[in-house]
Amino acid sequence: DITDELRQEELLRRERDYSANVLNTVEAMIIALNLDGQVMSINRKAGEVLGYLSHELVGLDFFDTCLLPSQNPERRRAAFYEAVVLAERRTDYFEYPVRTRGGEKRLIGWHACPIRDELGKIIGSLGAGDDITERRSGEASAEMALKLSQQRFATAFNASPIAASIASAADGRFIEVNRNYERDFGWGPADLIGRSSVEVGLWPDEASRTVWVDVLRRDGRVVDWESNWLHKN
Repeated sequence: DITDELRQEELLRRERDYSANVLNTVEAMIIALNLDGQVMSINRKAGEVLGYLSHELVGLDFFDTCLLPSQNPERRRAAFYEAVVLAERRTDYFEYPVRTRGGEKRLIGWHACPIRDELGKIIGSLGAGDDITERRSGEASAEMALKLSQQRFATAFNASPIAASIASAADGRFIEVNRNYERDFGWGPADLIGRSSVEVGLWPDEASRTVWVDVLRRDGRVVDWESNWLHKN
């Protein structure tokens, strides 16, 4: 019956339109490739990140068009095929860069899974990705800033003209000491780090340290405190 056929075609069209609208609404890159690596479909977000209109990429080889040049492109294709297609399930999260139309490198965090036909045969792969370029760049900048801050602190700490240390308030175990501890008290870093001040014998007894710790906890700092500390010898 022609009416039934038309009705089925309309239902299929609506389903396709609905799926397309969903894919174009999500703020994640969605790319479907066939087993040869050609783009079968791609959503709006993926096109934006890559610098193309979505329809411009359909039918093109994703590896040649959207990935950075490789010294061993066939090995890369084989690795992709094994990880995504032969795995026959969703892959774990992985990060891999893409190349935009303008030649810019963008780092993408990916999840991928095989695409099957109505008989269950694998016919391609579906990838969902987020552009994490700025996030990773910010993390790298923060890590570099932290390293610089640590270097500055270490320089100032070791250049201090007095004996300086970092220790746990709970048990007095040394975390770091500068070289002046050995000059003033005879104890070097190897003697102190990981041991408590009472254990090595800097404080004459636990009670003397406890009073000092109580003031530190109450006031947040100790200033002009006089106490007797013992030399290593």
